[in-house]
Amino acid sequence: MGDGNCSNCAGTIPFELREMIARNLSKFDGNPEEWLFFKHEFTRRIHDEPSYTPIEKYCFLLKSLEGEALRSVEYTTNYEEAWNSLLMRYDNKGLLTNIHLKAILHDLPHMPEPSPEGLRHIINEIRKNRSCLNILGYPVDHWDTIFIFAVCSRLDSETHRDWRWQNIRDKKSDPTIDDLIDFLQNRERLLEDLRLHERIDVPEIICPVCGDDHLVYSCPEFLELDPRQRFREIKRVQVCSNCLGNDHETKDCSSGGCHKCGRRHHTLLHFS
Repeated sequence: MGDGNCSNCAGTIPFELREMIARNLSKFDGNPEEWLFFKHEFTRRIHDEPSYTPIEKYCFLLKSLEGEALRSVEYTTNYEEAWNSLLMRYDNKGLLTNIHLKAILHDLPHMPEPSPEGLRHIINEIRKNRSCLNILGYPVDHWDTIFIFAVCSRLDSETHRDWRWQNIRDKKSDPTIDDLIDFLQNRERLLEDLRLHERIDVPEIICPVCGDDHLVYSCPEFLELDPRQRFREIKRVQVCSNCLGNDHETKDCSSGGCHKCGRRHHTLLHFS
């Protein structure tokens, strides 16, 4: 029966409800790094739930497995046999300890320069593997100095410098790993905001008179002309004669008129 198909499972739960519960369970494919989280969730939601029958628990377990993990229970015939088979294969404290310690102390990627993606990855890896070590029963609350050293050795020089400066400024001689995570989260948000700001398209300013990057009323070529010549130039390049803008027609302009005579033309176009 251990093939992942439990459509014929008998039990007290209607088929539709059983399918809905199964869809909301985490999947486990045999990756040792994910075993502890899977075991913790499945135990809490299914294994320790007295209202489920053994056959229903078996169905939920089969629905939660895929890949190598599902193949490992292929020839089991009941829940207890399948669950014990998984424990025997994956619940190896020594191996899991090595995996999660190595993920923090050795496998964190080096950040050559600040990036929100790099910081998010480090934050997620620290949280995940620290939590796994805690589930394994280790006193991780007393390992902050080790974790901080491991993380800081992977940070770019600018981020590492700012972290040290924050501790000096706040007079913290013994920061915690949670302090470091808070710092990295704030920095990640800052970098994301800066990146978003850089992506905002700033309209390119091109002078219609000379083609340089300035407005018409700042154009040296335009200012060298007398008012009558300026007026002809404005007509040629088809900009508003009232404000010298090029995104609307003169009849739609809301700007004030000439400062000298009050009529609807730009002051630079005024002539007697």
